[in-house]
Amino acid sequence: PGMSLSGMQVGHRHAARGHGQHLSATSRIGSFLATSHVHAAGGPTKGQASLCPSRSMAHMQRAGQFIVAASWLSFLEPKTTPLATNSKGVGTTDAKAVVLRFYDAYNAGDIEAIAQLMADDVVYTDLVYEEPFVGKESVIAFMRKVRATVPSDLRFCVEDITSGDPTKCGVMWHVEIGEADAPTQFPFSRGCSFYTINAKGQIIQARDLVEGSIKPGTSSLQALKLVAPLVRKLGPAADPSNLKLLPLAAAAVWAFYAAYTGYIMLGTSAPGLPAWQTSPAAIQEVLNESLNFFYVN
Repeated sequence: PGMSLSGMQVGHRHAARGHGQHLSATSRIGSFLATSHVHAAGGPTKGQASLCPSRSMAHMQRAGQFIVAASWLSFLEPKTTPLATNSKGVGTTDAKAVVLRFYDAYNAGDIEAIAQLMADDVVYTDLVYEEPFVGKESVIAFMRKVRATVPSDLRFCVEDITSGDPTKCGVMWHVEIGEADAPTQFPFSRGCSFYTINAKGQIIQARDLVEGSIKPGTSSLQALKLVAPLVRKLGPAADPSNLKLLPLAAAAVWAFYAAYTGYIMLGTSAPGLPAWQTSPAAIQEVLNESLNFFYVN
């Protein structure tokens, strides 16, 4: 023990010079305690004058060393900052607490409580939708629409939730419907959500992954195998945000085709008569020739 304490003293001197005075005061503390002990006992008795004080001094010096070592352990121990609390004493920077309050507010239909938990620049991504909801106003408008559409007895049930991180939180959940004492799990309602909390205890990012009603199974692996070369060839162009331009291009082609067909078939400025001015004899001749070509083929 003595060697350990000496080594600790040397190490502490090199580690924190500002606290060296505590180490140098070790023997002083021990001497003070030993002197106090002797005086409190009425001084050394006869025959003990050369024995008891020295033993008391040795024991008290060790006690002083123990006190200094304990103070150093307390100094080296990591300090944690207590979480800020609201009026109800709930930690507002605890991600788990914030997310649980969000689900409680959603199940209760308390939109105002949900709004208080959302940051102004919140981004909510529900992978059922093509685009995320950006900003508190957009998210709250979506929440109002959801609560006005779905049945009031439809609620989220948290199966598991992470803890220990003040800014990140993951949740496993499913949806239930019916009375609270005898609920029914809604089909295809399992999912996971991930949340990011800011220093104010507000949600700044959320993402929902919902169970799909169509389960392709191993066929999805085959589809992935077929699509992978195309994605590899397209590179960044395969990004969904870029693929959104394809419907516009297709619509432009179809618009050109419709305009061209209308000009040829229905326009009066093109050579020949328009389709709506075709004589019955010409129509009959076309039908007969079509039938003849069918039989020849």
